[in-house]
Amino acid sequence: PGASPVPVAPPLPQIGEAFIDRFDGEVLSEHWYISHGWSNGDHMDNDWQQSQVGVGPDGLTLTMEKAPAGHSKPLVSAEVQVEPVFRYGYFEVKMKVPRGSGLVTGVFTYFHGDGAIRPNEIDIEILGRNTRILEATIHENGRSTLKRIDLPLDSADGFHTFGIDWRPTYISWYEDGKKLYEEAGPVAARVIHPQKFIIDFWGSTQLRQWVGAFDRSKAPWKLVVSCAAYSPTYTGT
Repeated sequence: PGASPVPVAPPLPQIGEAFIDRFDGEVLSEHWYISHGWSNGDHMDNDWQQSQVGVGPDGLTLTMEKAPAGHSKPLVSAEVQVEPVFRYGYFEVKMKVPRGSGLVTGVFTYFHGDGAIRPNEIDIEILGRNTRILEATIHENGRSTLKRIDLPLDSADGFHTFGIDWRPTYISWYEDGKKLYEEAGPVAARVIHPQKFIIDFWGSTQLRQWVGAFDRSKAPWKLVVSCAAYSPTYTGT
């Protein structure tokens, strides 16, 4: 009785400046880094190539297609990253995803980790086998928390807006301005490391149980993003 309360650590500071990119220039702005010359592992049937990134009337296009003869992977595709890092805030894309078993569209934040520090990651993933489901995932401390969400629409039918609101005590996922799901408590609170903002598009034969059978002969496919944005705060619009 009479003991002082245990002090509560203040929230870590927000990191990252607001931006909005409608990809209406002739080339991709220097704000973005284009991944080139590697893949994320043997589970992918493609690697990342700068040649697969384009900007046109519809916006940013990531194209997966057959690789040139002698290439290390059967397919080539694309990944883009925002160069600065972010901690907390609202991440959003407006995109039209491709249909096709074996395909994965990813919009996510990512901290690689170093030695004893495990990676942190917050994901939106939409599988081409069923473009009416969004997979909302948090990766932290070597564990994954996954929620599969039935969408009220088909994300391959035109452009739709998807968002992640990352806060010190919760993480929420949005579709066209409507909250789909919120993860609160210790899982969300442990995601603290500054992260990149990444958009990518890939395919896999090896992960058939998850992504479905992959018929590479149906290439090419395109992921089109008409807008990407970040704001330190989110007011619901």
